[in-house]
Amino acid sequence: QASTATIFSMLVRAVDLLALHLTTDQLVGLLVGFARFGDARAAGHLAVFSTLADQLCRQQEPIPAAAVATAIHCLARGNVLHERFVSATREVLPHVLPELESRQVSLIAHAYVRLGLAEDPALLLVWNRARQVMRDYEWPALAALVQAYTKSTFSDSGFSAAAVVRLVELLESGQVPSPANTACLVYALGRGQFGQVPDRVWEDLIVLCGKQAAKMHSTEFANVCVVVGDMHGATQVDDVVRGFFDGPAAQVLLNAATLKPADLVKIATGFAAARSDQGHIVVAAVRKTLLAHMGLMSPLFVSKVASALHRLKVADADVLSTLDQLRTLRRSKQ
Repeated sequence: QASTATIFSMLVRAVDLLALHLTTDQLVGLLVGFARFGDARAAGHLAVFSTLADQLCRQQEPIPAAAVATAIHCLARGNVLHERFVSATREVLPHVLPELESRQVSLIAHAYVRLGLAEDPALLLVWNRARQVMRDYEWPALAALVQAYTKSTFSDSGFSAAAVVRLVELLESGQVPSPANTACLVYALGRGQFGQVPDRVWEDLIVLCGKQAAKMHSTEFANVCVVVGDMHGATQVDDVVRGFFDGPAAQVLLNAATLKPADLVKIATGFAAARSDQGHIVVAAVRKTLLAHMGLMSPLFVSKVASALHRLKVADADVLSTLDQLRTLRRSKQ
């Protein structure tokens, strides 16, 4: 049996020969297949993406709304900024947006931001359509939409208000998002330019994070920690914040294998911002990371971890001495 790589190698040659004769659905289907390989340049598929997108632009009939959303999403997954197709998308968006469902709107929004088009005026139309269909959003699409919105350069109070209403509805419905969706939403709402989020929503989200922390990937957990830590003193949910760090977050950190330095910085910063009493667990995690990744410690890592440990009032002489030696070593190499 032919391997997947062999099959796609044959498809590359077939695309060159047959692109002119393929239907819109066939062109989009091929984009979906090649997008699964991720970055097009790294996978050696850049020419294929270009050929397929070029041919979509040449289609005689208008491209259906769903095909527009899927195609630009696939280009974004392949990190291919195809100027001609993006230009064509701008032209058709006013006509196809009324036909797009909530998930398809999220695909377009996420694609534009990923392709570096966060300032594109076409996004104003996207946010407006998203607001119109907000009641149809479920957790995965809502998380992707809010993430894209907070990475764009536009501010739309109507969009933010509608998204908060839908978020409350989903929280009250009993539907439970995946840990990845929860982490995505919390990080986007906390670190992006979203607007005001009511304290009661933050309280529900932080409680949810506590329930799901053990099932999050380390980077997701780290992102949640840094956002929840920032909530301390800035909202009326300090008790919930402390409960998160002194309970489930501390347990996750205690059981964690070696963490990536970048993740540990966020986690330690979160614990410190919340004035957690679990400094001994943080320092234990720092010790494990120092042993495993000593050569990867940047000056920024050393500085931020040392600052977090100081705020946590940790007095572990060995760890503090190692961090000080690393700081001195990095300075001498600059």
